[in-house]
Amino acid sequence: MKASSPRCTRASPSTCTPTGSTCGLRTRRSSGRRSQQPWGSRVRLRPARHAAAELGPTFQQILRDQDYWRQRGLPVVQSGVRHDGSCIEVGTPDPRRAEREFSQRYPGAPMCFSVQADTGNPWQERR
Repeated sequence: MKASSPRCTRASPSTCTPTGSTCGLRTRRSSGRRSQQPWGSRVRLRPARHAAAELGPTFQQILRDQDYWRQRGLPVVQSGVRHDGSCIEVGTPDPRRAEREFSQRYPGAPMCFSVQADTGNPWQERR
């Protein structure tokens, strides 16, 4: 009677025989589904124009200055650091005026401006 070699199981991969098979894993022909998965895609990394450490303090100052801008008639409706590190994005009803005034208050800070309507504070109760 011939002794059988131990079978490979997921619970005990150490019992696998060195036959070239992978324990517990089956190789299948590519069905094209791998390219749809995130790990099947190529990712290009590009250096950011500005470091988060450079943009962060100015962005935090803009958040603290929201009452200042609202009192001056220039509300900051939306703000944030762009994902590519190119600038601090500021949404306001008057981007041309904002560009002039923000460059004076925050000199040297890279900023991008867009038109955003001021609808008030959405978290505040309306009367």
